[in-house]
Amino acid sequence: MTRARLVVLGLAWALAAGCSPAKGTDSGGPAGDGGSAGDGGAAGDGGSAGDGGGDTGGGDTGSDTLPPDPTPFTLTITGAADLTLTFDESTCTQPMGSANFSQFWRNAEGEHVFVLTLQLLGTFDGARTYTSADDGARVKLQEEAGGELRYFYNDTDRGDSVEATIEHIDEEQAWGEFSFAGLHDSGGGAIDVSPQPIPIWCPTVD
Repeated sequence: MTRARLVVLGLAWALAAGCSPAKGTDSGGPAGDGGSAGDGGAAGDGGSAGDGGGDTGGGDTGSDTLPPDPTPFTLTITGAADLTLTFDESTCTQPMGSANFSQFWRNAEGEHVFVLTLQLLGTFDGARTYTSADDGARVKLQEEAGGELRYFYNDTDRGDSVEATIEHIDEEQAWGEFSFAGLHDSGGGAIDVSPQPIPIWCPTVD
């Protein structure tokens, strides 16, 4: 009887000893997996990349903002007329559905009655660069009522040229710049205008 009891106790001890390591191993496995899940928190770093995306979006908001008012600015005219003209009032028109755009620069203080005009007639189709050679861009400097009615325009037959860049235009605003090489009067008298380029600045577009 004593021997049998010893055998039974020995078997029970062996079984108990064999099961304990297996249990410890199982517990350690999930804990390790939990650590891997913690690595998954690195995906949260991806949120930082999202922040970077937000910065990029913010940089685009300034692209549709009207530049600062460039007025007043002064032009010096030499040649067939010697003048110093200051401009401080802009009027812009782009009739809905038309292919025309015009800007008029005047002096609101009445210092002179000249108007400097840029016209894109029949070829205007949005923001881009226009030339007198390819798009018929026109520039005129003329005196309105109250002056001597002097009139100068770009004469392509005499080599005058115009380049105008509309950088932005929408239903309310437009801006860019234009320049030209020489203007002539009807008798062939030539003038030069400086400095250039001249701003296109339209806080409203009619």
